[in-house]
Amino acid sequence: MTSRISLLLIVAALSALVLSCDNVGDPPEVTAVPYWQGEWPAPPLPVMSLEHDDGPILGDPHAYCWQFEGATDRVCEENYPWAGSYEYPEIASFQRIPVIIEAENRPTKLFAQVYTKPGDIMVGGLRRLSSVNPKLDLDLSPGEYNVRLIGYWQDNNVSYEFGVSVPGQAALIAECSMTLIGVDSVLTLESLDDPRRTAPDDANGMGCRFTKPIASVMMTLHSDTLGSFTETFQIDPPSITVGLPLPDNAASEGTGGPLLAGTYSRRVVALTEEGEEWSFGWGMLEEVEIVGP
Repeated sequence: MTSRISLLLIVAALSALVLSCDNVGDPPEVTAVPYWQGEWPAPPLPVMSLEHDDGPILGDPHAYCWQFEGATDRVCEENYPWAGSYEYPEIASFQRIPVIIEAENRPTKLFAQVYTKPGDIMVGGLRRLSSVNPKLDLDLSPGEYNVRLIGYWQDNNVSYEFGVSVPGQAALIAECSMTLIGVDSVLTLESLDDPRRTAPDDANGMGCRFTKPIASVMMTLHSDTLGSFTETFQIDPPSITVGLPLPDNAASEGTGGPLLAGTYSRRVVALTEEGEEWSFGWGMLEEVEIVGP
């Protein structure tokens, strides 16, 4: 018992030290929360919002798992991600946004996630925020983003979702994943009609999500001595997801060729309807060998 009390005293002392280091002056008061009046049941759940020059940015409830007073078990509920009706108020390209927490107690842990809209690509990884005077640092390029705040109160948790936008021309970015089967360092093709010509390698497939719809994929094979060939595949309708290799029945148009047997450098790029280009560099073998006509 004595060691347990000593440990608690140490934790309390460290907590007091953290509070004194994190704050300049007294922290704002944490206010009690009325019963939630939305679609969730009406428990006294914490409410989180983002401070903005034009007024608070109110989030939509995403999920909670909570032990309510008098209940024997925790109650959990989750809405479909990014299903809220929130708007996308403008913020600066780099801005520290205070997080407002209305609760009877401060959270023990607080996290934030930021995703592109569209594409649902996480930007900056999982961000841990201070539970005292929390501020969300948003160093974002132009575009619209979905933000999720997740607060923990001991074993209980609740999360809210928000929309923000940074003015300017949004960039084309992508997030890709692929299978992990061992392969040779050169992709061998039987001919220019080989269905693996847009594959990452001999055995693996790749899937990518984009922040803008992709209208076409262009593959170029080139050799300084053997010639060049370019084939453009149409993505109809344009899509924010593209899988490689492309389907055998994908409509395409080729220029150049035919190519003799030999080794060629390969470049595969995705293009939007406006002509913005993104190269499938990561995971793609840069050389292919053609063994047939």
